[in-house]
Amino acid sequence: ASAIALKLTQMPWFGAVTLAMSACSTCGFCTKNTSVAFYDNIAVETILIVAMLMGATNFSLMFSTIWPDKRTHKNLFNTQVVRWFLALVAIAILVVTADLYFSVYYSSFTRALRMAAFQVCSLSTTTGFATVDTNLWPRGSMGILLLCSLVCGCSGSTSGGMKMDRLVIVIKSLKDLIRSLVGVNNVSQVKIDGQVKTEKNVTSVITFMGIYMLIIAIGTVFFAISMDFTTSLTASIACMGSVGPGFGEVGSMGNYAHLLGFQKVVAMIIMLLGRVEIFPMLIAVKSLFSR
Repeated sequence: ASAIALKLTQMPWFGAVTLAMSACSTCGFCTKNTSVAFYDNIAVETILIVAMLMGATNFSLMFSTIWPDKRTHKNLFNTQVVRWFLALVAIAILVVTADLYFSVYYSSFTRALRMAAFQVCSLSTTTGFATVDTNLWPRGSMGILLLCSLVCGCSGSTSGGMKMDRLVIVIKSLKDLIRSLVGVNNVSQVKIDGQVKTEKNVTSVITFMGIYMLIIAIGTVFFAISMDFTTSLTASIACMGSVGPGFGEVGSMGNYAHLLGFQKVVAMIIMLLGRVEIFPMLIAVKSLFSR
């Protein structure tokens, strides 16, 4: 559907098919060196935004939205995690748009909205397409994009990152903890769509996020040997989340070609840990050394 829609914008079939596959799998490869900026077409960008957001939502929920399951009644529109994801993406777009417009980076509000919407959706889905060099953007906008690169899409999608499901659990558990400390509720009860998360579930999520941030910190140290801190930190976050672009030397119009040999090995390891998920990789490594 994405490929056909892109073809209707007068794009050649090769470009339409490759961009559609790249957007739906949220991998971000483009056949042009300047990424989607090459096309400079608002229709192409709009189609890709829809494709990227769909790729970053739960595929099972997408299926049950098209073919409703009378037993669960779950779909993309009544599920808490998806609502959180879309709401935070919308908020990020509005904040970045306001920052770009009021800092006079773009004199036109519609131009600021167009650029903000595409870049926020691209990074929050871990696709990594680019329509502009975000290294030139105001610091506030860069900070929002960095946060988008950390959390990203939903579980059951093609996106990487920590996943919105885990963020929702952590926020709800924090709220629950504060309530219990002031004596409002002494019974821990974190619920998502009516399903109660046990203390073990919450602990597992918090542990995962802690290890996730630790790996990013370790990667930053290795990258900092030959690069500045901004490049090192954002490169580590981008590799861990399978996002692609960061800031500095690895910005939206840059690449990782200049990394030293051992740094590329570190980047590959981080990408594997982030893409295959941390716990399965740790179990696999443990099984190798326990033989």
